[in-house]
Amino acid sequence: MAKKNWLGVLIIVSVILVIGCNASKITEKNLVGIWELENTENISRRELSGNDEFFKDGTGISSQGSKSISFKWQIRDGNRLQFEASGHTEISVIELSENGKLLTYIYDNNRKAMYRKK
Repeated sequence: MAKKNWLGVLIIVSVILVIGCNASKITEKNLVGIWELENTENISRRELSGNDEFFKDGTGISSQGSKSISFKWQIRDGNRLQFEASGHTEISVIELSENGKLLTYIYDNNRKAMYRKK
C-alpha cells in the first residue's frame, strides 16, 4: 500500500516539474509593440490606459484618448512587469498567451486587464 502512495506522489511531482520546466518566461522582446485594451475583469476601463506601447529601450507610452504618459518598464522574475512613471513604481503579475498576442495584467483582488497586440 505504501508503495502505491509513493508512486502516486512521484507521478504528481514529475508532472509539476515537467510543467514548471516547460513554462516559458516572458521576455522584453515579447512585449515590444503596441497593446490595446480588449477586456477587463473586476476593474473599470476608466482606471486603465487604452493603449500601452513598449519600446526596446525599456521606455513606453501609455495613452487614453488624447492623454498620454511616458514610463520606464522591465520584466522581473519572468512574469512581473515593473512600471515607473511620474515618480511612482508599480509591479504587476502578467501572463502572455501562447501565441504572444494577448497580455493579461493580474492585479490584487482578482482584477484583470487584457490587452491585445496590434
